[in-house]
Amino acid sequence: MDWRGWTPGDHAAAEQIAGDGLQRLLADADVTIRSIAETRVNELADVLEAALASDVREIEPYHKPPGVWSMQDVLPARNSIGDLAAKLENVLDNPARAKMVAHTEMARAQSAATLASYAQTGVRERSWLGAGDAKECPVCDANEAQGAVPMGQPFTGGVLAPPQHPMCRCALMPVVG
Repeated sequence: MDWRGWTPGDHAAAEQIAGDGLQRLLADADVTIRSIAETRVNELADVLEAALASDVREIEPYHKPPGVWSMQDVLPARNSIGDLAAKLENVLDNPARAKMVAHTEMARAQSAATLASYAQTGVRERSWLGAGDAKECPVCDANEAQGAVPMGQPFTGGVLAPPQHPMCRCALMPVVG
């Protein structure tokens, strides 16, 4: 596999929350983040967008044959939940909720980007992919058990895509064929 064209980050997800995108996504999901003043949602969106669209930085080269390239040649500059949570501590009214907000809102942006990608590529149905462990909640289990769901129709839990709840670890899968 040739990884030379890959860059870390989820630029499509970053685009989903740019500008007033996060406010739109939250309104569409009827979600209010209680640990942030409404006037600071754009600031939160800016921090999320920067984390999702993170670039790469070179690391110290190591000895390898000429022309050989590996994933060790680059590292994400910033794009982890922990890095984002640290930045959100300065934005949220309740800094203790930073990790939860980082995780949940990154998932929301990534799901919005996934839905947009599915629409662009003609995917007509999607399914819910649960985390597959004992921590999975009953609503997410029910969403997964529902199987193929037409685009635009909500899952059993009433949402179009993850997150179903804060810290949701689920994802969407296209139904093809």
